[in-house]
Amino acid sequence: MQKQLIPVHILTGFLGSGKTTLLNHLVSSPQFSKTFVIINEFGAVGLDHLLVKSASETMIEMSSGCICCTIHSDLKKTLKDILWRFSRNGVRGFDRVIIETTGLADPAPIIHTIMSSPELCGEYELSSVIATIDATCFTKTYNEQFEARKQAAVADSLIITKTDLAERTERLEIEEFIRSVNPSAPIFEATNGVVDIDKLFQARPFSIHHKRPDVKEWLNEEVYREKHNDHHEHHQNINRHGKDISAFCITRDEPIPEKAFMIWIEFLLKFMGEGVLRMKGIVNIAEYNSPLIVQGVQHILYPLYQMEEWPDSDRSSRLVFITKGISKATFESSLQSLALSKEKLKR
Repeated sequence: MQKQLIPVHILTGFLGSGKTTLLNHLVSSPQFSKTFVIINEFGAVGLDHLLVKSASETMIEMSSGCICCTIHSDLKKTLKDILWRFSRNGVRGFDRVIIETTGLADPAPIIHTIMSSPELCGEYELSSVIATIDATCFTKTYNEQFEARKQAAVADSLIITKTDLAERTERLEIEEFIRSVNPSAPIFEATNGVVDIDKLFQARPFSIHHKRPDVKEWLNEEVYREKHNDHHEHHQNINRHGKDISAFCITRDEPIPEKAFMIWIEFLLKFMGEGVLRMKGIVNIAEYNSPLIVQGVQHILYPLYQMEEWPDSDRSSRLVFITKGISKATFESSLQSLALSKEKLKR
């Protein structure tokens, strides 16, 4: 019987965007009665934990510094320690974990720690990254703060908060921004932290632990293609707030030699990783009978996973990217050049 991993949800969002209010709504609901909450408070004196209601003692505040800076020590140690500290007679006192980051935190190092640490991968599974977006100060925040744009770009789900205080035109502008930097993420609205919990946590990213993972829903490359086509048809960039962030899909019909693909992806992340905010895809490797699942954040490539079989009749390689300052043409030309180089080597 396969071990049931503990789902981890990362709750991110810029300063004052309503993360704590949302968290209160979540931990007060019956579905989250056995949730362990890790709160990162930057500064010597922490206060955030005092603002979160909790029916149990399953809460820890990390105030030794920004979580993205202490990730390889404090967070890893915390996740390992709570497995035994909050267990009684062999029964764990929680069934999921929520990590609330500071408003200035970069979610990428947190994602990396959970996805790639051998000590954690046997116990935990990253279930979702949720980002809150403040409807009342959207324009100023997302024009001036790259951290806020990045939080929205890497999220699996986005929640527009304080919608009761914003005009309809403002809400439409926010949605337009979100669709331009993160086309596939579902969008929810929250008033006073209240959101449809069932729908919010219904969608899950790809998991190698599912018997038949829904790759098509996870990849959702159609929306990236539609966005790219709209961009060229109208000859304008609909995203005037996040002009430094692009979202697109690249495809290749011919199978890719394994060595060529590995050289390409490693080169990509090593030299352009800072601009690769998130990447995911399904790849047809020439030497394999089934596809390879690829995921990465910035310089980090997660362990590759080979599926048992193709999910449908489509055998093309499809890779979706959300990038900062890197164009689709750069990725396509580099992949094409590498493929041609490999062909020459065979002759």
